[in-house]
Amino acid sequence: MAREILYGNTKNLERTINFIQTALSGRYQVIQYLRNELINQGQIKQIRSSQSRLQVVEGVDGSYKPHKTLAFQVLAFGVVGYAPSHPDPSKRLRHFVMAVPTLMSDFSSVILKGITTLYEFAMAYTSTSDLVIMDGSFISFLTSLNSFYAKVSNNPNDPAVIAIRRFIDPNINDPNNVYQFAGSKKFLIGVLTSKKVIAVPKGSGTSSALQYILDKVVVLNNPPVVGNQSFKDHLLSHYTDRMLFTLILQQPGEYFRYYVNQRDLTNGHEANLARSAGALRPEDADDVEAFYDDKGVYAGIGGFTYVFYRPHRWSPAYKIEIPGRASDSFIEEILIRLSQSVLDPSIAEHYEQYMADRLAKIVAKSTRAIIGASINSLSNTLGPEIVRILLSSYRTER
Repeated sequence: MAREILYGNTKNLERTINFIQTALSGRYQVIQYLRNELINQGQIKQIRSSQSRLQVVEGVDGSYKPHKTLAFQVLAFGVVGYAPSHPDPSKRLRHFVMAVPTLMSDFSSVILKGITTLYEFAMAYTSTSDLVIMDGSFISFLTSLNSFYAKVSNNPNDPAVIAIRRFIDPNINDPNNVYQFAGSKKFLIGVLTSKKVIAVPKGSGTSSALQYILDKVVVLNNPPVVGNQSFKDHLLSHYTDRMLFTLILQQPGEYFRYYVNQRDLTNGHEANLARSAGALRPEDADDVEAFYDDKGVYAGIGGFTYVFYRPHRWSPAYKIEIPGRASDSFIEEILIRLSQSVLDPSIAEHYEQYMADRLAKIVAKSTRAIIGASINSLSNTLGPEIVRILLSSYRTER
């Protein structure tokens, strides 16, 4: 029966193979056409050196989790910095972890994501490594902080806001306060203007780079036929940036770079780092907004340089975000060192970034330890049955 289905009169296997080959052939024409266009215009570059002054790389990542019970919830958040090649053993693994019990809140996830982002910036700012990889996109970091400060400002009596206020209020002298931890209140703009801090998103599900290429780089002369769709529409509907550059950058060490200012990134809108947040708004927020706009006080520095590069033939293309305008020589220094951190096809991240992510994920497990210890401690006074009911997790919690 299986033989008849695959090889019989319907010839399903043969038709499937022919269909796949036709699809691959069409994709090859599209990719090669776009690659040739970029090469002819000098947009695809090749790393020319094998040496980099950036030897010590650190990955910075954070993790958070609200663990809910019927009686209360625990807000756990933490950030890890991992630099295995740091000459100072005490700087190879840095971490900040905190778990805070509080009553129920509707904004727990927004609050936790925002405060974790703040501590990631603080960890990056205080790093002594040559190059720091932040996990995510600078635009997503700003979005998280906008939501965070808006919730903090508009909901001052929310239990989650009250619980974490001592970590972010510049007027509270607490050793765990994010400003104290950073060593300076000017750490947000310190990260953005630093030439050693970059962001590497795990994935790139957008088509912003492709849109940039089609609008400003590629001259569409005699593009290949792609069915009933125009060539441009076909690309935008079928390819993400990372997928496209994994196919276009075919040789190890090839890269494509472009610069985008804030107004292109946000369609003309200002960055607006939660201006209504009052006293809790960071004092360097104005500088951060100006940085995102290269027409502001950081003229010529603001905006971001985006780089897609292919470190090895067996690896995917990676997206790198560098604050400000970066020269090719500086880009190549970064890429040479980063290519040494792509070790194995089974790890789709740079090694330091991957390890920071794995270590940060352990933070979430601390909440269950706190819940378990609370149950054991209170069982002797309230009774085990009552405690189990009050401190048991929601049925939907995993």
